[in-house]
Amino acid sequence: MSLLAVRKMAAAPVGVAAKASTATTAAKFQVSSSFQAPSFAMRPFCSVSAYSAEIDAINDKFAEARDEIEMATEDAETVYFNESAETAREVTNECITLWKQLLEKVSPETKVQLQRSMGLKLEQLKEEVKLLDHLHDDH
Repeated sequence: MSLLAVRKMAAAPVGVAAKASTATTAAKFQVSSSFQAPSFAMRPFCSVSAYSAEIDAINDKFAEARDEIEMATEDAETVYFNESAETAREVTNECITLWKQLLEKVSPETKVQLQRSMGLKLEQLKEEVKLLDHLHDDH
């Protein structure tokens, strides 16, 4: 409500001020009732869920790779280390291959979403498997 309208209502008798206030409020309400909800069909929906089978396969392979890396780490001072480390490297490479294949076939928008949600943990996996090279010395 404008300052001018407030001053007019203050100067007018009580019944007239109430009518003016009601008319002003009704006018505001009419303006706001003409509001239309925005249409969400303007932009196509970019869905990561369309690739849920591939994402599940990557997550399963990721968990397997982490387990293999953990086992190889535990075997660091044993004769079983080389075999455990090789298995960990193979499973990690399979996981990374699945990841790269998925990124190649998705749209750029979906690729960004996937990299934000999964990219960091896969980079961490690569670094963890590299640490195996320093755990055991065959000399």
